[in-house]
Amino acid sequence: MQESGKLGKLTVIGYCSPSFFIATTVTAAMVVLPTLYAQHTAVTLAQIGLILMVARMLDAFTDPLIGYLSDNTKTRWGGRKPWIAAGAVTLIPAIWFLFHPTAESDALYFLTWAFFYTLGSTMILIPGGAWGVELTRNPKERARIFTIRGMLTYIGSITYAVLPILLFKRYGSTALSLDVMGDLALLTVIALPFSFGLMLLVVPKGKPVASKKASLTSVWKTIRSNRLLWRYFAVMTFTGLGIGMYYGVMFLFFVDYMKMGQGFPFIAITNGVAVFLAMPVWMKLVNRYGKARVWLWALLVSVPVSPMIWFISPGMESLIPVLGISVLGACVLAGHFTVSPILLSDIVDYDTLRSGANKAGNIFSASLIVTKAAYAGGTGLALMLVGLFGYRMGVDNDASAIFGLAFSFSILPAVLFALGGIALLRYPMTSRKQDIIRRRLEQRVSRLKTETTQAYN
Repeated sequence: MQESGKLGKLTVIGYCSPSFFIATTVTAAMVVLPTLYAQHTAVTLAQIGLILMVARMLDAFTDPLIGYLSDNTKTRWGGRKPWIAAGAVTLIPAIWFLFHPTAESDALYFLTWAFFYTLGSTMILIPGGAWGVELTRNPKERARIFTIRGMLTYIGSITYAVLPILLFKRYGSTALSLDVMGDLALLTVIALPFSFGLMLLVVPKGKPVASKKASLTSVWKTIRSNRLLWRYFAVMTFTGLGIGMYYGVMFLFFVDYMKMGQGFPFIAITNGVAVFLAMPVWMKLVNRYGKARVWLWALLVSVPVSPMIWFISPGMESLIPVLGISVLGACVLAGHFTVSPILLSDIVDYDTLRSGANKAGNIFSASLIVTKAAYAGGTGLALMLVGLFGYRMGVDNDASAIFGLAFSFSILPAVLFALGGIALLRYPMTSRKQDIIRRRLEQRVSRLKTETTQAYN
């Protein structure tokens, strides 16, 4: 790592590439696998729902624990690399077994491998996010690495939709089946060891900026008293609920109501590609106009875009306008996905300067808990509303039921995006203040290096 904070290309590739391969299975595990398990194994939908609920409850314990331990791990390789290596060892076999069930696989089988899948992912994501904060204090470099990481994540997340199209000659169908999911897992478990190996070998461990060890008391004090963090949590809660509602009934809306089952893979693919292409544009806007302002713009523009889909008539003949609106919505939401991790890294810097302790892992873990809870809550709320309005799959629904689906898919998410934007108004951390914090942290880094050198001499 160079003193200017400029990261080399190999470092950026090494740090960001695992995000693509991890993401290849994430969306499939959330959206596709539950239905396939219910259709082809001994696990019922009710059991799957209960297991996923238990998994979210376990996150509330494992996420902060991993964040705390990662912050306080001291090795010659740094504090993040050992956790990511352990996470890879946990995640890779979990992917294989979770995506290769048999007809006899029961609830215990699903619970076991879903738990290790979630645990392995958490052991990578939380230390990995904190590691990105420590790689550079240069705000433009941070924006670059987190944007590239996000771009690769969203391209990876549509792999499950692309694969059945590529394998059409093999299976004679573009349907998402257990065989396709097995092939997806095979490709992922082959690629992940090489990707993690590159990451651990070429990416530096980062600069130490903490002058003292973070205690559990100080971690709790940070979460309780950091107003910037709570403002961030408010924005992430509102937007997470909206995004969770949208994606929670997306498949139901397009396949059952809009009658676009054959076109759904193309909708998913174009959404992912749109996010990928839009994120660099949002990054440039961030560098020019500031993080909070650009995030506010993205959320407010999302408000009128989200309900547009309600005015499109069902049927495959409407696929082109649906793709247009979906791409527009994805481009706007890309602003949220671009800015949120960058702004969180600023909050980490602010806390590090104020407390003198490195709590990046704890702050990222707290953010991950809020995000997971908001996504899950949004999905649950959307499905509950759809049920309350009486919408049923495979039948002709009345106007009230259709309104309930449209309300859950497009209208209420728009309201939640607006509330997220309101929570960002008058955000106090300006670019000038962040530059001051960055300079003071760099001075602390230099002082710690001098003290370490003197201690060994």
